[in-house]
Amino acid sequence: LERYAAIKFLGRHLTEDPVYVDMFLREAKAAAKLNHPGIVQIYDAGCVEGNCYYMIMEFIDGQDLKSILTEKKLFTVNEAVDYVLQSAAALGYAHKHHIIHRDIKPENLILQRDGKLKVCDMGLAKRMGEDSSLTQSGLVLGSPNYIAPERLRDPSCNDPRMDIYSLGAAFYHFVTGKLPYAGESAVVMAAHLNDLVPDPQEADPNLSDDICKIIRKMMSKSPDQRYQTMEQVVVELTRYKRDGVHPSSALLKMPTGVSTAGRSSSSGQTAIRAGLKIRHKTDRKEAPDPFHASRAAALFKKVLGIAAAVLVIAA
Repeated sequence: LERYAAIKFLGRHLTEDPVYVDMFLREAKAAAKLNHPGIVQIYDAGCVEGNCYYMIMEFIDGQDLKSILTEKKLFTVNEAVDYVLQSAAALGYAHKHHIIHRDIKPENLILQRDGKLKVCDMGLAKRMGEDSSLTQSGLVLGSPNYIAPERLRDPSCNDPRMDIYSLGAAFYHFVTGKLPYAGESAVVMAAHLNDLVPDPQEADPNLSDDICKIIRKMMSKSPDQRYQTMEQVVVELTRYKRDGVHPSSALLKMPTGVSTAGRSSSSGQTAIRAGLKIRHKTDRKEAPDPFHASRAAALFKKVLGIAAAVLVIAA
């Protein structure tokens, strides 16, 4: 087919565990239902030689936002708005097709060289209304730093507004360079459940009221006080990006439980990933894993016969 692809493998030590196999195949099935320029495409998935589970996907020449954020410390407001806007558009498409991501974080947002962003890693994705046996096991929650409170109360929750909260938490991190809540995982999760919504201006007083209101509304503890759809997030950020005008007062009615302590009166990415890690293309060269290298070679001969860049899941 003369196009590059990537192969993702399930780690050897997880191939005998039906829960992790189910999650791996769940990612493939969820992403395969979606065809959007902002979502990584899945071409094929399956198992060869009895216990080698693979997923063939679109190759992304880029870097995840967590890695970029680690280098830059924080993004400019314009950069952050652009990344959140692109993410919201892609997730809005997924929601319309009844797919909730449930693990939005900077690691799962890949910035390509052309500035376009892709949402990846649908391992925790779930169809609205589907059986929740996987998450009810308690093995899979999502990333404590960005997780919505209702997800902590009920791991089987399938409200798409969870993704809005998580994207808002990532937005906070992008513009302040800090996580919304700091501490060990248990402390952070308790804060998502019980603490006031953090005010970004406490971390950076130079942030505008408009941006801070958008972030705080996205992170409202009550789903009913958030934006109700990703499309509403897109509308507000598009207006801000285009005109720099005040967002809609109707949509930005301040949620209750918002921290404003110390705020100036003047205006101005532990994920429980079931052992799965994608190594995206970087300039760093790493020694190949002989196990996966041999399986990859066999897979190319048996399945596609296309030139592909192999990204191996760290065992």
